[in-house]
Amino acid sequence: MFLREALCRDAEIQEDIANLYANLASRYASDAALTSRLKEMEWRERRRSRVLLAIVAAQAVSESDGPFLVHVPLQLARLRKTVADARHDALSAVEPVCAVEIAEKIEACDRGAIYQSLLELGRSEVTRLLRLVDNQLLPPCRERVHLARLHEAAQALASAAS
Repeated sequence: MFLREALCRDAEIQEDIANLYANLASRYASDAALTSRLKEMEWRERRRSRVLLAIVAAQAVSESDGPFLVHVPLQLARLRKTVADARHDALSAVEPVCAVEIAEKIEACDRGAIYQSLLELGRSEVTRLLRLVDNQLLPPCRERVHLARLHEAAQALASAAS
């Protein structure tokens, strides 16, 4: 699995975890402290997902899939299974303590280590993109020029057809 695919898969998993935390928060809305903590955890997971997807976007500029990763697919598969098990447990959870146990199960898996390693591997792509922007090496935005050329090409095509 290349880095780009790993980033996308981990971003999806982070979103799944965020959705699980959001569901637990709404289920136990009567417990303000628990709900507040679960919403903080949901926000953190959504932010992680956005960061991972930002690295994917930075990679798109360099048109690279990144390095090939051997160990990450297994880690992501274990993480996905943990999240699926937690989602199943959440369906039958009745007591607020169940929400805590579900969150502990997710927090105890390797997801932080996976996230950190993917961030480190993607750092060079983000740095390269920032360097391009800082040095103005990206082509300037000239939408009007492109539209004018498109209009001229269309008129030339129309006059050639008649």
